[in-house]
Amino acid sequence: MGGIAWAARVRDGLTAARALASEAEPKAWAARANVEIVPRVVLADEAPSFLDWARTDPWWALVIAECATLVCAKPPEAAAFILVEGWRQQLVDEGRLPDDDT
Repeated sequence: MGGIAWAARVRDGLTAARALASEAEPKAWAARANVEIVPRVVLADEAPSFLDWARTDPWWALVIAECATLVCAKPPEAAAFILVEGWRQQLVDEGRLPDDDT
């Protein structure tokens, strides 16, 4: 979709998110991820392409569905919210962030 290798970019972002989770305070993690990682993964003008890709990926489609009740935003903000929430869920599953981190 759009010629962008989203799966690879998202994986690279998750790797950076893991590193950030090991050094950041849990409550500061999401804000830092938004500033430090998201802009490297999805440029603002690429957000619609990312959202299209995420809708076709089974795991990320579930993240979108969960986030739909939490945020109403333009594509760049929605993409950032979805990425950070998806990475947060993965990091919680891996035990790198507490489950109550929002």
